[in-house]
Amino acid sequence: MNDLMWIAHELADNGLVVGEDYEHDRIGIARPASLEGTKFIGWAENRIVGFWGGMVKSNAPSATLKTVGSGRKTMYHLNISIGAAPGPGPEWIDETYKTREEAVDAVVGCFFGDKIDFNNPSLPELYSINC
Repeated sequence: MNDLMWIAHELADNGLVVGEDYEHDRIGIARPASLEGTKFIGWAENRIVGFWGGMVKSNAPSATLKTVGSGRKTMYHLNISIGAAPGPGPEWIDETYKTREEAVDAVVGCFFGDKIDFNNPSLPELYSINC
């Protein structure tokens, strides 16, 4: 089992919905509306969102986790944001981790803990629009 598949299994075991795209070395992650967790300020509760060729009822923005580099230099890039034009849109996290375990901990911390920095400069405008 490769690292990205291992991560996908770990995240699914935490109740998250995982979309797999191993051809492009990435996975998509969504928290279903049935799970309680971090309150994403500016995100309307329980939206039905398009998710990797399907739909899911979610209470949080979705994430993308992709591998960067290869071999011993493989790292894991996590992004939770909303695309916007002319961009960039609101971004809850955009970080790279050295190990697959750190990446899993970060995803779980974002969706169920206190990993999100709600004071980052991309979010205040979103708060004023949606709150």
